[in-house]
Amino acid sequence: MALLDPSDSAPSVETVERMARETDEHYAAIGRVAAHWSYFEWFVDRSAIELCGQNELFVSCFTSQITGHARKLDAYISVARLVGVSDSLASNLCKFSQKVARVAEQRNRAIHDVWLLISPKEKAARYEITARKKLRAELVMMPTAQVLNLAHEIEMLAATFSKLNAQARDEASLQ
Repeated sequence: MALLDPSDSAPSVETVERMARETDEHYAAIGRVAAHWSYFEWFVDRSAIELCGQNELFVSCFTSQITGHARKLDAYISVARLVGVSDSLASNLCKFSQKVARVAEQRNRAIHDVWLLISPKEKAARYEITARKKLRAELVMMPTAQVLNLAHEIEMLAATFSKLNAQARDEASLQ
């Protein structure tokens, strides 16, 4: 829903149409964030299953019960260590997991915060409310371009994980 500035007179048809297009583009960008994150979590699960060398359907009974990126990556790193990856790779996986946690926070905000869209390309804001040891409730500007950048950053996480996973498979096959 696009919000109009109450001090403005009635907007023109062109303005309403432009705002509708920009609003749709903004919500599509939020959808990209969600879709890329879903793929990333699926890819972590799938990679853990492959690294185990077990039947995908049987192990999916377990991986499907693990919610959230942090526990999924914890499980993956544990499997990687179990199959004998180097300490160096295990350390890189742990560092990667920390980076994912930072991006996950941004993803959660983009997906779950309420959006106020005045002009999404320029004036889109999320109403962020958190209470981690101290209440914070504020509008955070995040135009469509920033949302798309977040979606791209999630895509890059999947690409980085793919490289780490390939290295883990190589090291596991040397055992």
